[in-house]
Amino acid sequence: MSLPITGPRRPMTPEQAAAMPPGLWLAGALGPRRRDGAVVRWGTDPDHLVTVPAGVRWDVIAMPHGTGTRVLEELLGAAQSEEVGPVLADTRYGCSYWLIPLGSFPTCRAMAPQVQLFLPGQGLQVPDPDPDPDAPGAEGEVVPSVTWVHWPTTTGTLTHPRRLAGLLASVRRTRKPSRCLAATMRRPGACSRRPPHARTRPPWGQNTG
Repeated sequence: MSLPITGPRRPMTPEQAAAMPPGLWLAGALGPRRRDGAVVRWGTDPDHLVTVPAGVRWDVIAMPHGTGTRVLEELLGAAQSEEVGPVLADTRYGCSYWLIPLGSFPTCRAMAPQVQLFLPGQGLQVPDPDPDPDAPGAEGEVVPSVTWVHWPTTTGTLTHPRRLAGLLASVRRTRKPSRCLAATMRRPGACSRRPPHARTRPPWGQNTG
């Protein structure tokens, strides 16, 4: 799904982003009018999925969830764990989505076929990044299929793709690929199902050189 980009394609300064509530910063990619509506909706339904466009405040890469989980564990165990940006898990499609700085295409292209970079305007479905921990939940409530598995302490923090590239190479050398990644290498396409952002087949398992 492609969304119109209503704002300038430039990142905020770190100081501007750090001063914003997480939901306001995340939904800000929609532009002022739609941003406010998303934040209000999250106030009553934090699991509601809002589709936000890549290429406005951040770029997005997708990778198989098993790979993403291992990479996240490695990054959070490192000395510079505070430099890890938001990571979203979507169990519907077996994928992990990472928010990275704008202009990351050259580095991300080098990481193919393990990742796919969203095009500017392609939509990512996201829930509230900062739900109220004291909000009452229904007994036996089902765990949402789309969740933030990591949100940085400082709003606006984004994972640099060069750090991801090094760890992806390490995962490929030292660990067996997840079933999801192995399946995509055998059969080009999305992880376990076609993700909503993919209008064409993603480059996993394809020779992009």
